[in-house]
Amino acid sequence: MKKLCIVFLVMVVIAFMEPLVFAEWETSIVSTKSIVEDDVDLYLTHIQKMTSDIDILMELVSSKYVRYNVRSRLKLINSDIRDIRRIIGGGVIKRWLPMSEDAFDKLIATLEEASFEDDMLNILRGISSKNYFTCSQVKRIMDVFEFSEGKISAFSILYKHIIDPENISVVYTSLDFSSDKDRISEIIEDMSE
Repeated sequence: MKKLCIVFLVMVVIAFMEPLVFAEWETSIVSTKSIVEDDVDLYLTHIQKMTSDIDILMELVSSKYVRYNVRSRLKLINSDIRDIRRIIGGGVIKRWLPMSEDAFDKLIATLEEASFEDDMLNILRGISSKNYFTCSQVKRIMDVFEFSEGKISAFSILYKHIIDPENISVVYTSLDFSSDKDRISEIIEDMSE
């Protein structure tokens, strides 16, 4: 009976722990858009300790099937924890925030001061690796370019850094020719695969 109670307790904890923990964590990211990384790391360490404790309790369970299923679930939870730590460590949480208006205005000024479109594209390559943009911002950047080729190249550089792809139609307004719009559609299709 004791083993059955332990198995039941473990299953309940595993069944409810992950969805509640990660749903709460995800909601806090979306609602506040800022997280103190140390607090998240402490929270994740606590969850990891709980999974370790459950893994130890699994030694008391005689059913190999139950042990295997619970340990498989624990591996998934620990994998999620590693992914979250990687995301936090890589600054990906900040990716949900577009470049600030002040920084964006400075970027536009820098692009406008550049002598050639190749120089402008090099600036974009450098800045886009650590920043994210709204479709409106991408359109404003494309508008700085005089020729269609530069606009399309700029879009190609920035596309993976757009945080609101549902507003992609805004980008098309920067282009005059349907052939250029078709090229943008091709870039989106190619990069989405």
